[in-house]
Amino acid sequence: MKYEDGNLRVTRTNATMNCAIKLNGIACDVSVKGDVINYRVYEKDGPTADCMCRVEEMSSVVTGLKEGKEYTFNYSCSIGTGIESFTFVFKKGLHLIRDEEPYRF
Repeated sequence: MKYEDGNLRVTRTNATMNCAIKLNGIACDVSVKGDVINYRVYEKDGPTADCMCRVEEMSSVVTGLKEGKEYTFNYSCSIGTGIESFTFVFKKGLHLIRDEEPYRF
């Protein structure tokens, strides 16, 4: 994640999702309540496939954050365990990279 023109750019690389995303797509819901950002990525409704695919990169922008404020980031995904919550201060120059264990089948 990084500070980008007053917003927060969230990028996830090498995610594993059901191959039906090629047909159905991926969606993202974000809500900011006080100092908590709830960020949920999910596969859109539709038929599922019998295989899993790697998504090289997906990203979105979170708006409405206040510079200098500390936020807790909660990430969840429709498959896998998600990412452990963490805190950060939203400010110019922010560029945070987190390595997480990949989902195992």
